[in-house]
Amino acid sequence: MNPYKPTKIEWISFFVLMPVLCVAINYLLFGENYLDRNVLLKSYPVVFVYGFASWYLHILVMHLLRLGLPGFSDTSRRLLILLTSHILLTSGTLFLIFWSYDLVNYLGYVIDPAKARWCLVIAILLTLTATSTWEGSYIYQLWKDSVREKELLQKSNLQSEFDSLKTQVNPHFLFNSLNSLSSLIHENPKDAELFLDEMSKVYRYILKNNHQELIDLHTELDFLHSYHHLLRTRYNKGLHVSIDVTDGADYFLPPLTLHVLVENAVKHNIILKEKPLYITITRDGQERIVVKNNIQKKSVKVISGQEGLVNIAAKYKLLNQPEVIISENGTEFSVSIPLIR
Repeated sequence: MNPYKPTKIEWISFFVLMPVLCVAINYLLFGENYLDRNVLLKSYPVVFVYGFASWYLHILVMHLLRLGLPGFSDTSRRLLILLTSHILLTSGTLFLIFWSYDLVNYLGYVIDPAKARWCLVIAILLTLTATSTWEGSYIYQLWKDSVREKELLQKSNLQSEFDSLKTQVNPHFLFNSLNSLSSLIHENPKDAELFLDEMSKVYRYILKNNHQELIDLHTELDFLHSYHHLLRTRYNKGLHVSIDVTDGADYFLPPLTLHVLVENAVKHNIILKEKPLYITITRDGQERIVVKNNIQKKSVKVISGQEGLVNIAAKYKLLNQPEVIISENGTEFSVSIPLIR
């Protein structure tokens, strides 16, 4: 928003209210002579110029306040400052008009305190009307933006659910999981039983919790351990995942966030026994979880629109949380996500 450029509704309010103010002020200045030719030619333009300058200062103050206090939560504070400043501006403008007219005896005017007070009351009422109209329009726009953001969040959540289910239930993933299970059944039945148990936990978690807005950190970590077990069984010594997070029910995050970050690392990097992929998941000192992996990109480029990372960032933004920080230095890829209390 350009703080120096009035909007369409602000221009309309000026051209609607300013003629009323001009007539009212000149009537209180000159009484029954307010329509005299001399007054029309000499006083109305002066009042109009004063009014325009005052109106523009009103607009400027309002726009600067919206830049400094832009949100719904700032409405009360913004309105208090706005009304105070607008009343002071209106009072100052009227005092300047009456005082300057009286000082130079403009068109024979001599100040009448009673009429000046009436003029102040009328002007303040019109100012409050204009201010309420402007602020009401702004709050309505905030409401529309909020509705639009909620719709985007719902769309993002639905897309995330679809992407996660598609990834986990697609034939390729299912085939690899069943193939690993089949091998374990012949080689180590106990490990096969454990693998099947962890696999069922993964699917149960996805189907049960993916539709929720937030999940506690403890539950997300339990799921991640199950998902890690499937990956470790498949890639063996080619993948090393280190989870060093003190879990707690006091912290929350969007479900499947850690899963998406681990999956993203597995999807885009080479995983071999001779060239292992290292993924670390740790807490930092600022109530964040940091997921890092060494970079060893596949020679065949993986087709990706980074929907997973985009969805995570969008969820945090629409939940009014600190931003997701993504960084890459050539050897290491890192994503830092906030924990929500």
